[in-house]
This record gives sequence, structure tokens and C-alpha cells, in this order.
Amino acid sequence: MEMLGGLHVRRTTDQRETVATVMALYHWWQKAEHKSFHVFNTAQDAAALERPGTLRRMAAQLPLVGWERSLEVGKKLAKVFERANTTESDWIIPGEIGPGIARKIVKAIRGE
Repeated sequence: MEMLGGLHVRRTTDQRETVATVMALYHWWQKAEHKSFHVFNTAQDAAALERPGTLRRMAAQLPLVGWERSLEVGKKLAKVFERANTTESDWIIPGEIGPGIARKIVKAIRGE
């Protein structure tokens, strides 16, 4: 589970050790200098046989696109240049991306 799914499993022997482990983890994640939250989440592709390309991972970061829709975006707009220079209507993908989401995507790309 750790290697393919990114899920860390911890085993404790009794209730006291469980509480100590949970408290230690809580305190670790509360530290201001902890930098793990400053990275992109790639857990959704951790179990994939092939690592998804940069274009799909970039598409997944767009507003309301996410992981599932990023595959369809990649099929329709296969190059970064196409994505950066398209209009809202070019982003519409029936059943996936409507006019409202397309508007938000274009605004995000243009930095508005």
C-alpha cells in the first residue's frame, strides 16, 4: 500500500503507543517550517503503471478540471500552446466541461 497507493501504514502494539504515535504525527504536521504542504499532490497517479505526462498533470491543476477531466482535456488540447491561446468555446467538452468551467479556466490561464 505504501509503494503503490502512497498510503503509510503504522502498527502499534497497544492503546498508549497508538495515542503517542498520533500525537507525534499531529505535532509534526503542525510545525510552521514543515514544507510538505508546498508541493503538488501526485497521489492520484501513484499506482499507475505509467506516470502521466506533464501536460495531463498541468491540466489537472486548472480550476474544476481535476484528474478525471484532465484526460479529456489532453485529448482535445494536446499542446500547452493550444491551451494558452484558446477561447472559452475551445475548452468546452460535451459532458465534461461546460461554458462556466471553460470561463474559469480561461481566466486562470490569463491570470485574471
